[in-house]
Amino acid sequence: MEPWVLFSVLAAAAQTMRFAVQKVLVSAALSPAAATWARFLWSWPLAVVLAFAYGRATGADFPEFTPTFLIYAILGGAFQILATVCTVSLFSMRAF
Repeated sequence: MEPWVLFSVLAAAAQTMRFAVQKVLVSAALSPAAATWARFLWSWPLAVVLAFAYGRATGADFPEFTPTFLIYAILGGAFQILATVCTVSLFSMRAF
């Protein structure tokens, strides 16, 4: 089996698990925005640690962050957060 297939299946399983946890958070009287904030607050340190671990394991340096990159990264992050709030809102409507 190709490695990308395994990584794709693991990523889908992790995403499903994260959404299941968020569904429980919303049903425990948190707002969709608060549940989304908890998700991103928890994942931020993990992403930083994994980025540094990857850099150390491969010897790769971090790329230079150009203004164009930063604009796209900020917009992408904002839309990701907005989409997550919308998805979590669907949980409270039992539409997902």
